[in-house]
Amino acid sequence: MATCTTSRFVGIGCLAIACVAGCSEVGSAPVEGTVTLQGKPLAGATVMFTSTRGNGPGPYVGKTDETGRFALGPSDHPGAGAAVGEYSVIIATVASDPNETVPVRATKEVVPNRYRLGTEKFSVPEGGTKEALFAM
Repeated sequence: MATCTTSRFVGIGCLAIACVAGCSEVGSAPVEGTVTLQGKPLAGATVMFTSTRGNGPGPYVGKTDETGRFALGPSDHPGAGAAVGEYSVIIATVASDPNETVPVRATKEVVPNRYRLGTEKFSVPEGGTKEALFAM
């Protein structure tokens, strides 16, 4: 009986390791770019790539600096890149904190709807890119 239980735990352990290995971002490529609004860098914007496939990888997120530059990565590995593939792009400057108990005063969103609603698409190529440019 102990052998069967031990074998079961070893089998479950191997399955867990295979799942973790399969879910890692092994195929990720660096993705960097710039966001501009009316020809000027857009600082403090959140850039998110969500897979166009229902069960695809991601989302990948980046935050623009004062020059409008960003680097994508999973939320737990900022700047680590994104998997090669097709994505919907979402860009916004207004963010809410899910941990906030007091409502945040309304701030005007400056990003056009086509970027906020995810209708813009971007393909991450093999080897990644430093040219993910979004001019609004």
